[in-house]
Amino acid sequence: MAFQKDRDALDGAIYAIEALARLDIYKKQNGGISTMSEKVKVTLEMPGGVKKELTDDTVICFTVEQAKEFMSGRAKLVEAKAVSMGQDIPEPIFAPTIGALVGNYLEMSPNSGGKVTTSYNLHTVAELLEKKSEELRKQVTPEEVEDSLQEALKSLFETLRR
Repeated sequence: MAFQKDRDALDGAIYAIEALARLDIYKKQNGGISTMSEKVKVTLEMPGGVKKELTDDTVICFTVEQAKEFMSGRAKLVEAKAVSMGQDIPEPIFAPTIGALVGNYLEMSPNSGGKVTTSYNLHTVAELLEKKSEELRKQVTPEEVEDSLQEALKSLFETLRR
């Protein structure tokens, strides 16, 4: 597409404006962004019957499958699934929140191995996410791209009209 970079730049600008508008609307509707006043409690039962309780505004738990098989070389991919999300993260801050969670986890993990290893791990995670993004993008039809552009333009004009 001849104007793909222009479209991408426009989509980015529209997304930023929409995110600010949604955040402002969310604040107005809910009397402030931090309406998640109730704390979520999740109790995890660890191996050996040890229980660990997590309490926060939002709690996200992940399971990791095939780790042992991966380490032994029998599996090529590690499966991970989100098993519990307490209180949804508002959409405008969802991606930055998940990114911060992953980054903080890698940095603060007891087996982080220092700055060089953490930097490598962050880079590896970024590569995996980019690959997943490309796979999803390949599934998008030209009609979906056009519909998305039309929807983004409509939303931009509605946002600017306010």
